[in-house]
Amino acid sequence: MYRRMSLIVFAVTQIAIDPSVYAQTAEGDILRGKGVFAAGVGWYNLNSAKGNAINVRAMRNYNEEVRLNYINRVKFYAEKKAGRKVTQEEAAKRAQQRIAELRNNPSIDDIRNGDALNLLAVMLTDPDVKQQDWYQSAVPLPDKATLKDIVFQYYPNKMSDKDVRVDIALSRISKNVDWPLVFKTESFADERAAYENAVSKVRGTVIMNRFDPNEITIVDKCLEKLTEEIQKTYANDKRGFKATALAFQAELKSATKLFDGAVLDYAKDILQETNEYDAKSVGELMAFMLRYRLFFAPADSPRSTDLYDKLFKAMDEQATKLGVKTIAIDGAEKVDSSDGKIPSDLKTLFNGKDLTEWDGDPILWSVKEGVIHGETTEQNPAKGNTFIIWKDGVVKDFELRLSFRCNATNNSGIQYRSKHITDASVKNKWVVRGYQHELRNEDKFPNTSSFIYDEGGKRGRICMVGEKAYWSGGKKVIESTFLDEAGFQKLMKVDDWNDVVIIGKGKNIKHYLNGKLVLDFTDNDPQLALSEGVLALQLHAGKPMWAEFKNIRLKELK
Repeated sequence: MYRRMSLIVFAVTQIAIDPSVYAQTAEGDILRGKGVFAAGVGWYNLNSAKGNAINVRAMRNYNEEVRLNYINRVKFYAEKKAGRKVTQEEAAKRAQQRIAELRNNPSIDDIRNGDALNLLAVMLTDPDVKQQDWYQSAVPLPDKATLKDIVFQYYPNKMSDKDVRVDIALSRISKNVDWPLVFKTESFADERAAYENAVSKVRGTVIMNRFDPNEITIVDKCLEKLTEEIQKTYANDKRGFKATALAFQAELKSATKLFDGAVLDYAKDILQETNEYDAKSVGELMAFMLRYRLFFAPADSPRSTDLYDKLFKAMDEQATKLGVKTIAIDGAEKVDSSDGKIPSDLKTLFNGKDLTEWDGDPILWSVKEGVIHGETTEQNPAKGNTFIIWKDGVVKDFELRLSFRCNATNNSGIQYRSKHITDASVKNKWVVRGYQHELRNEDKFPNTSSFIYDEGGKRGRICMVGEKAYWSGGKKVIESTFLDEAGFQKLMKVDDWNDVVIIGKGKNIKHYLNGKLVLDFTDNDPQLALSEGVLALQLHAGKPMWAEFKNIRLKELK
């Protein structure tokens, strides 16, 4: 059924790669080959590898084919998100914007649903990276991170609404399934044991290069019994226990699709090669994923979300050490986001857990679901504009990156190079004055996000969206305009997260929204221009409102 290939990734042995063996079916797309641990060398033993032993052209072709698969996926889902058929140029542009978002400013959701990890994985297939660089800059995987703990997905080359996908969840076809609490009652004891025994038997048989279809039938019956017990145990459930249990049962059923006829030989290779060995480094993990054409599936448990957070940091470190470039899509406009890639030395200003690095009114500011949440109500209004202030320093020349969302009842803002006012004239302890990046949940000029406002000052709206301008002689001088309302509406995501980049260098300030330059201002006023000051986030006085912030990162520029 399958043509056997000799493929050891990242120059593990002296084996040439045959890039011509690519079928156009979901089954045929699966690349099989000689065991990754052949002759005991392991996936990533570069000590014994010789640079000239690999067919570099073949590896390049193979890696580029994997990249094309990824790009097609991003284009496909960008078009689906648009909710309509779009031109190839627009699809490419949307896909490039999404890639820039994932690389420059990934959200926690982007990491935990696998999107940010998948981009890094594809970037790390860069065939221009030399083998000795992989060896010299190897980054270990996080502690207790194993291939069995990660849920992978295999995708074919062709994308469609009927997406053919195989889930690779080794921990769910083992003797020690990590059962959710809803199954840890006596009523499920027999069903848990029966499933684990049945699926372990199939797994062992396949590893021994044998197969008994009756064993799969027993696994299917165990899953049916599990469903029956869920319906019985949680017949009168009103707290979501049944839904949680049924969802996990569906995940188990999906994991057993690895034993379907179309992918059974593929399953044998994976199970044989992971039975005794595991990945120890990012390079080994990438070799495994590249060999089997795998992507990260969404994290679906507290254990896997924690693992993904750690994996992202390790993979990001590896990409930085290797100096790999982000993915460029042919036909897409260059995404204008400062230098087009995330700086390697950004400092994280918010830990996603608490406000230890920030100072604000504790009644109005909190952490909810991993983001900074500010909210005023009729019962707890803001006594004048109030801010939560970053406590660990001031900014001079800097690059700030964050994501925000807010409602439309009021506006918010990001203060930079500003001053914390503590005299008797203020209405609360957290008043800040200075440059403000306006934040609004609106996309119609002039009341939009991204313009510069002189918070607490005399100049009002200093520079508007779409303007390249400078301040001289007590007034603003507009040199040119480069973005109109229609263009801004394509950028701004109303009722959703938006990514902001602010760059202040000398007298010049630039604002970016979702990867696009939206404002360029130079402040030449000898008295009013600000060269340094605090960072802060605003809740506006007046109507009740809320605003949220995440992925707050800072780089000092020199």
